[in-house]
Amino acid sequence: TASTDGTARLWDVRAATEICVFHGHDAPVEEIFLTPDARRIVTASRDGTVRIWDADGQEVCLLPGQPDWPRAIALSPDGTLLVAPAAGGVARIHGLSNADVTRARTESVDEVAAPQAPRETPPDRPSPAD
Repeated sequence: TASTDGTARLWDVRAATEICVFHGHDAPVEEIFLTPDARRIVTASRDGTVRIWDADGQEVCLLPGQPDWPRAIALSPDGTLLVAPAAGGVARIHGLSNADVTRARTESVDEVAAPQAPRETPPDRPSPAD
C-alpha cells in the first residue's frame, strides 16, 4: 500500500500481516507496483522520485527527481520494464530484470504512448457491444 507519510507497505493478505515497510520518500507515495515475480517493488512519490526496492525493503535504485512528480509510471505486463517520465517530454525505459536498473533508454513520449490497434474480442466472449 502507498501512504501519505512517505512510506509504502507490503502485506501478506491471507495472514493480514505486514511483511515490510519501505522508507525513503520525503512526501506521499502516490503509486506502487509489485513485479509479477514479487522480487521488485516500484514506488513513485510527490517528492519527485521513483524508487525501486527488493522484497526485503532494501532500496535497489533511486531514479532522480523530476521537476513535476512522476504522475504516471507503468510496468510492462511481465514486470521486466519500467516506464517513467523524464524532463523534456521523454519517457525513460528502465530494465528491471538485471541488477543495473540505472541504465535507461530514452524515448519521446509520443513513441511510448502511441495508440494501439483495438484488441479483438476472443471468440468465446461476447463483444462489448453485445
